[in-house]
Amino acid sequence: FRRVLFRSIEAMLKRLETDYLDLIYIHNPDSPYSMDEYMSGLNKAVDSGLAKGVGVSNFSLEQLVRAIQISTHPIIAIQNVYSIFQKHDASAELLEYCASENILFVAYSPFKLIIENEGYQKLLETFCEKYNCSPTQLALAWLFNQENVVTIPKSTKKGHIDSNFASLGIEIDPQDMHELNMLKSP
Repeated sequence: FRRVLFRSIEAMLKRLETDYLDLIYIHNPDSPYSMDEYMSGLNKAVDSGLAKGVGVSNFSLEQLVRAIQISTHPIIAIQNVYSIFQKHDASAELLEYCASENILFVAYSPFKLIIENEGYQKLLETFCEKYNCSPTQLALAWLFNQENVVTIPKSTKKGHIDSNFASLGIEIDPQDMHELNMLKSP
């Protein structure tokens, strides 16, 4: 596994025209390799200077704790699906644990279920009117208004990128945050 990992990292570095990665993730705990093997490989990548930090993705709290026990380097980030309507991969316990251990929570798929479903957009209508924003901007602002949470929205068009940046300025009041936290799927 380590040989395959190092070849893959070296190919990435060449394509990116850089000497190291800031962060290297294991994408899924259900890899064909054991957690011991892939955590060892990630740690060796840091030891050899190919990466600066180790992260995990799609891990539960139990899997994260196990990875921390195995890793010789701190796990600095966990990346899971987390959106205003899809919260199950980011339980309150997982978010609290990450904050207490100084592990950054990286939310991916922040627009999950919103873009193509008017039912989900309707649930956000009142909040969007109050904050003068679109449903996707509100979804990003909801993430930005949480401690220790960042997001990586996919954007390929300039208009979407501009819209995403505009959501950084939306400050959601605590009562509205509470209501948004309680939203369930229609």
